[in-house]
Amino acid sequence: MADISLSAVRACYDAALQVRAGNIAPTKAVASVVAKTGVTHGSMLDYIYNVRRLLNGRSYTRTMNPEATENILAWVKADFGAVFAQGVARKVLEHVAYYAALPRGGPQVKVKRAAETFLAGLPLQDLATMNAAFEVEVEAAAASSSAERAARLSRADPIPKLISVATKAFVRNADVVVEVLIRAAGRCEWCKKAAPFVSQAKSAPYLEVHHRTPLAHNGHDTVENAIALCPNCHREAHFGVNSSAFRK
Repeated sequence: MADISLSAVRACYDAALQVRAGNIAPTKAVASVVAKTGVTHGSMLDYIYNVRRLLNGRSYTRTMNPEATENILAWVKADFGAVFAQGVARKVLEHVAYYAALPRGGPQVKVKRAAETFLAGLPLQDLATMNAAFEVEVEAAAASSSAERAARLSRADPIPKLISVATKAFVRNADVVVEVLIRAAGRCEWCKKAAPFVSQAKSAPYLEVHHRTPLAHNGHDTVENAIALCPNCHREAHFGVNSSAFRK
């Protein structure tokens, strides 16, 4: 793809936002940017296609120059936040791997460096941010076709990267945990079934203590605000469609 000016890249980015919002059809967006910038139809089409793919959490197949890549990532961060931008930068790296594997492709060293530099410049992730970014990627993967997932899997590194994350944790009251477990007497206080197994560490029925109103939502670390749950009910309390029922 031929290099285009930064102002033309910005015009493509803005057009892709309008297409994503449903305000204009892709063909009209391309024609509008061509008329505004004077850049060839093919280049505008490619850039808008790439940006639309990235904004939808997907990789792209047409090349972009390093400066365009760097600025698009900065604009995405400004418009959608660091979590979303992190996923977009990963899709850029996925494109680099895809293009390098093509018979007539290449390493795109500068594009790769732009994405890696962008990721390194993001604030140190906390666990919640990392999990949120991963959920964005899972949703995008689910929206992909089976063939697209298979192609990505064929290029994926089977060894996951290990990173350091910053994390915050509440200092909980051990007496609350013990009192709630004694009250439960080995049975889940939600489904009323016996604990599913005996804990290897404590040789006691395994239950997990859950705060009805989460501590992160100003819930109190008290016996009254806690309930002993089996692992299945505990997952439901956090992720189930009826999770709000556990707060009552």
